[in-house]
Amino acid sequence: MRIVVIHGLVVPLVEGMAMKFLPLTLIARQPDPVTGEKTSAATRLRAVLDSAVFAEQLAFDGFAVGERQQDPFI
Repeated sequence: MRIVVIHGLVVPLVEGMAMKFLPLTLIARQPDPVTGEKTSAATRLRAVLDSAVFAEQLAFDGFAVGERQQDPFI
């Protein structure tokens, strides 16, 4: 087994194991920085789905949605 350091993290490389990449969203519920307008939950969810589809088109290994129950998240 080989070991590499990536951004200060020691990562063991196992034969046949590949690094995986995926985008992450927390679905932030903050007003638009220019207009101050807040978007609806439906609009934010649609944006998440559009981002997931785009990530798939770009051949990412997955798409993650973080779980938060407090403001400023959905």
